[in-house]
Amino acid sequence: MKIGILTFHRAHNYGAVLQAYALREYLKMFCSEVEVVDYVPFYFRVYNKKPSIKDCVSLSIPKLFKNIAFFPLVRRRYRAFSIFINKHLSPSKRQYSQNDIISDYDVLIYGSDQIWNGIHTNGPDNIFWGYMTNQKVRKIAYAVSSADSFFVKERMQYVKNALLNFDRVSVREQNIAEILKRYTTKNIALVVDPVLLLTKEEWESKLNLQRKKSDYVLVYQVRENPLSLMIAKEYARKKNLKVVILTKMIYQRVDRCLNQTASPIEFVNLIKNAALVVTTSFHGTVFSIIFRKNFYTINISPEINSRSISILNSIGLSDRLVSIKPQDYCDVDYNDISISRLKELINESKEYIAQAVFGK
Repeated sequence: MKIGILTFHRAHNYGAVLQAYALREYLKMFCSEVEVVDYVPFYFRVYNKKPSIKDCVSLSIPKLFKNIAFFPLVRRRYRAFSIFINKHLSPSKRQYSQNDIISDYDVLIYGSDQIWNGIHTNGPDNIFWGYMTNQKVRKIAYAVSSADSFFVKERMQYVKNALLNFDRVSVREQNIAEILKRYTTKNIALVVDPVLLLTKEEWESKLNLQRKKSDYVLVYQVRENPLSLMIAKEYARKKNLKVVILTKMIYQRVDRCLNQTASPIEFVNLIKNAALVVTTSFHGTVFSIIFRKNFYTINISPEINSRSISILNSIGLSDRLVSIKPQDYCDVDYNDISISRLKELINESKEYIAQAVFGK
C-alpha cells in the first residue's frame, strides 16, 4: 500500500509543517510507503518564496537600508524551514500543480490543516476537495479544518458534491462537524490534530529535543493581541524570568526578546522548556498540552479560536482560554480526568485511522 498526504506542507508556518510531519511519522509506524504529495498551488508560492536581494528594493531610502539590514534574518528563517521540509517531510519527487491528476497512490489522506478554508486557498481548491485524482484511489479526510464563513449558500452544491469524493471524513472542530452534517449523510468523525498522535516522548526522541533552562516565558502569536505581552511581562516580572517572543515572520525591529529565525524543531523545543507559554495559536496550545506546560491561550474571537476552544473544552481546560488578564496565575490542572479525556480522544483518532486507512 502506498499512502499520499495532501496538506499545507510547504507553508513556512510552524503548525503547518509540524502537523504534516506528525501524520507522516505516525503512518510510517504501520506502512513503509508514506509520502507527502508535493502539491504546490499558485496561491501558496508567495508563502514560501525564496528570498532574493531584489526583494529589498524600495523607493524609500530608509526602507531600502532597513530591508538590506534584515535580509540575513529573512534568508536564515527561509533556510530553517526549507531544511526541515526537505529532510523531515521528504515531499514526493514529482511536484503537482492545480491542473495535474494525482496518481500512483492507493490511499490519499487529506489534511490536516485548513485545506477546506477558502480564505487560505483562493476559494475552494478542487484538489483539496477530492477532485483531480485517479478514480480507484481511496480518499480519507483526516482532521480537516475550515471556517464557518466558508459555508455560504452559493457553495452548498459544491460542498455536497465534493463530499461524495471521500470514503471517510473527519474534522478537528465540533462546529465544522455540525456544519458538514447538513451537506451529507456520511458520518463526520471528530478527531485530534496529527501532532497529538505522537507522544511527548516520541517528539523528544524523533526531533532530538534538548533540555534547557526554563528561565523564560514564551510568547507565540499568529494573530497578535496586546493581552499576550501584558500577561507574559507581568508573569515574567513576578517570577524573575525573561520574555522570549517567537515570531511568525521577520519583524523589522531590533528587540532582544525576539526570536525571528527559529526552525520548526526549535519551535517545539522552546515550548518544551518554557516556564509559561502565552499564545494565540492553536498549535502553540496543543504543544503546550503535549508537554504539560503552564499556558494561556488568548481568546480573540470564537471563529479564530475555534480549534483551541474545541480541544480545551473536550479535555476540561477551558479556563486556560482567557480574554482578560488573570487575577491569579495558577498552574494548569492536568488532573486524571483531563489526561484520560485527552487519551480517549487520541485513541479514538487512532482507531479512525486504523479503520479508514488500513481497514482494521
